[in-house]
Amino acid sequence: MALGDTDADPSTDIRTYLGRLRAVAVLPEAVAIFVALFAAFFVFYGAVLTAMPLLLSDAFGLGSGRIGATLSTVAVASAAVSSQYGRISEWQTPSELVALGFVAYGAGLLAARIAPSPAAVAAALLVFGVGFGIVMPSIDTAVVTLVDDDLRAGVMGLRTSMLRLGQTLGPVGFTVTADLVFSTTVVGYRVLLVVTGVAATLGGVGCYLLLSLWR
Repeated sequence: MALGDTDADPSTDIRTYLGRLRAVAVLPEAVAIFVALFAAFFVFYGAVLTAMPLLLSDAFGLGSGRIGATLSTVAVASAAVSSQYGRISEWQTPSELVALGFVAYGAGLLAARIAPSPAAVAAALLVFGVGFGIVMPSIDTAVVTLVDDDLRAGVMGLRTSMLRLGQTLGPVGFTVTADLVFSTTVVGYRVLLVVTGVAATLGGVGCYLLLSLWR
């Protein structure tokens, strides 16, 4: 190597990159996005995939096959809505769509809780699926537009970490709370479904109104 030639220190580049990534991660917009992402998967895996099967079995005596078919309506609705996201995104900003998605989350959970039949539960979960189909692409859009191109991989890595955290803690949170706080797990799931539905609905409405005022 010729005199005066220097090689860039890779560790310095990594530290610089991580510093920039950390600065983005603590921005209010980024915190809101990651909290919404965590909540979306916490509720989906806790309320729908953990609590709902037990409630369907307890209330209607459904077997695993019919429970699976009922829960599959979430995926059907989510896929249908996500496929039209390009058109939906012309209507509202990604942040506003996330808020509206949580309103659908809450409405679907509340409707599922009071549904008188498995068919009504499936219809309620269609509403929940619409919310999921709106929330996820809206969050991804907000994430990739939050930073410059060279930071997108890092931010998407944070997105995946929050997603997995919600997936992991959702079932644990619902199950432990239902077991420890209530007389039976079934009673706990019923109450938690209502609490979660109300919180998602009110939170979504409140956030949407705030975002509309700030537009």
